[in-house]
Amino acid sequence: MRIILFIFLLSLFPTLLWAQSPLLPPSHPAYEFLDRMETAGLLDHPLMGSKPVSRVRIAELLDEAHHKAESMPFDLSRVDKEILHALRWEFSRDAERADLEMAPVDHPDGSTRWKAINGWMEDKNWFTRAFYRNGINLYSYESNAFDAYIDPRGEARVISQKDEGDPVVITAVGVRFRGHIKDDLGVYFEIFDKTERGRGPYWDRSQLYQDRTGYVGNVAGDESINYDVANFDLAVGGEFWELHACKMPLRWGPGKSGQLLLSDWGTSFHQLQARIDFGSRLRLVYVFGSLKTYPEIADTLYISAGSSRTIEANKFIAAHRLEWNPHNRFRIGFSEVVIFGEREPELAYLIPVNLFYSAQHDLGDEDNVLMSFDAAWIPCPRWRLYGELLIDDITIGKLGSDFYGNKLGWLGGVTRNEPLGLRNIDITLEMAQLRPLVYTNRYPVNAYTHWTSPLGYLYPPNSQTLFVQLKYRPHRRVHLDASFTNLRHGANTASLNAGGDLYQPHESGASDDAPFLGGDLQKMNRFDIVCDYEVLLGWHFWSRGSAFDFDGDDSWEWEVGFRLN
Repeated sequence: MRIILFIFLLSLFPTLLWAQSPLLPPSHPAYEFLDRMETAGLLDHPLMGSKPVSRVRIAELLDEAHHKAESMPFDLSRVDKEILHALRWEFSRDAERADLEMAPVDHPDGSTRWKAINGWMEDKNWFTRAFYRNGINLYSYESNAFDAYIDPRGEARVISQKDEGDPVVITAVGVRFRGHIKDDLGVYFEIFDKTERGRGPYWDRSQLYQDRTGYVGNVAGDESINYDVANFDLAVGGEFWELHACKMPLRWGPGKSGQLLLSDWGTSFHQLQARIDFGSRLRLVYVFGSLKTYPEIADTLYISAGSSRTIEANKFIAAHRLEWNPHNRFRIGFSEVVIFGEREPELAYLIPVNLFYSAQHDLGDEDNVLMSFDAAWIPCPRWRLYGELLIDDITIGKLGSDFYGNKLGWLGGVTRNEPLGLRNIDITLEMAQLRPLVYTNRYPVNAYTHWTSPLGYLYPPNSQTLFVQLKYRPHRRVHLDASFTNLRHGANTASLNAGGDLYQPHESGASDDAPFLGGDLQKMNRFDIVCDYEVLLGWHFWSRGSAFDFDGDDSWEWEVGFRLN
């Protein structure tokens, strides 16, 4: 019904539509590169605190970085220039459809890999007439009226763990489609069908190597488990606005180890997303979507053929974010999220400029509202300071005490690009704290989760995280990443709710004190080293080694993998 209404509204306002492209998933490497360019001083007002953004916006920022780099030729390393060239080529068609004045860009592989492959392919005329005509997409069609791109997707991972017999093997196949219709409608769709083996027989989804997905069916003691992951976007827009009917991960905030309010750690959800730009320095983003409860909250209507027909409780999310660049080196953001359910959507939460904190009080204080303030500052080129404050609940008069109602979290970090003049190296130091009971709510339908994954930070409440990361790009195709994570978590016990589980709220009549890191103090140290090699555009091989220390018990993990698109 919402999609029908969406298409109907498009038919009413054809003259307002502007060249628009679909959202770029937040896992794309262009985001990390543009963050680096902003830190280097090559972007003035990127307004990139809320991801994803449209492909056209990415093309604009890449072109801005290119023009500034031309005037400061010694500020970028050879590798950065090659990455910038490759990304500008990848998004050149988006820039063309948006009528951006962009200098022509040659294929980044030049006379090397793709030229040799294309030379061989050209001898097989039947192949090049249909496939890889543009040097990157399996199938492409471009005209003034329509663009269409189709790519296969694939992934294979083999993960070996200490004291485990068989390795975990995860394979995935899928397809991705992207297109434009008359510069008015952007379309994106991708689906991955995944299969995991190695921990069978599988009786429950908790046996998954990482439970970060949505529906998992047919868990019946088989030696493998299967599930699918899909995302899509239908996008329209005007000169200063965008509207997306989509299913996409969200990443709001500046954190590197994760984001406190909305992160892309878990699976995506269906949503309507609106963006309005008030000039080049101010942006409003609004999201309304549907979530899934887990364990399922449902009523049984009847039983038919041995199966129960149930009606699941509605669960919704509304979120908005106002982001402001008062200076080209300083960005601040204010965001709110409300989780509510077991009733129809509330008009108060459908108004993008309404303050959810106050609206929730007007509606009887029965929902789960969180807000955050974040900022990023570049005091000088190649230095970035950033932070985020999360407020779930707060009682001003009891700040500084162990009062359970002060459900707060914070994250702060610093990133240094090319320390001591070492080219292509980035170092990040970050710390985060979540007080007890953050994210929790007395009603299960308001749990700050989608399926089994948290919507916010990947680590639980009542925890402290120290994160150190070093990244090195010796070549455009090679990415080396070393990181260290120290986690301290006050876990719940059988007799004490220490506020360390987002599914367990404070019980009426329990003590008002919830000391930070109280309960069963668990400690973890983790070292990760990752090497990623891009053989061709979109063709990646990688390996990862991880060492763990859980309360004095050592463990290790080793992974090799391949990914296509």
